[in-house]
Amino acid sequence: MQKKMLVFILILYSVAMFLLSIIPQVGEMIPDPYDKIVHFAGSFFLALIIMQLFLSYGVRHRHLLLLFTVMVLAVISEVIQIPIPERTFSYFDMLADLSGTVVYIIISLVMGQRSAHRNITGSHKP
Repeated sequence: MQKKMLVFILILYSVAMFLLSIIPQVGEMIPDPYDKIVHFAGSFFLALIIMQLFLSYGVRHRHLLLLFTVMVLAVISEVIQIPIPERTFSYFDMLADLSGTVVYIIISLVMGQRSAHRNITGSHKP
């Protein structure tokens, strides 16, 4: 995918996530524990987008940088919610964000190892 398209998708996704985090009514629409699933999935897909961008730019130490980036965004997202009525700061939301990112990183590492094995051996092993 082209770099410009990845940047556009990242900006669009980030703006959507930001808007959903500051609208008070959204917090009421998604009760516990489903909001943790939303945090997990949101972070998973954010990690996927950011990783594709890192890969396209050849960023080194991308997994560690990805984890740091998503966690900083998660903390900012929670802090922004403090003054918003019907929204609250939640360590559990940040834990769900961290979990989604870590699961993405594990999957990408496993898939990367399988892909590297296929490239070396020339065979496909499930």
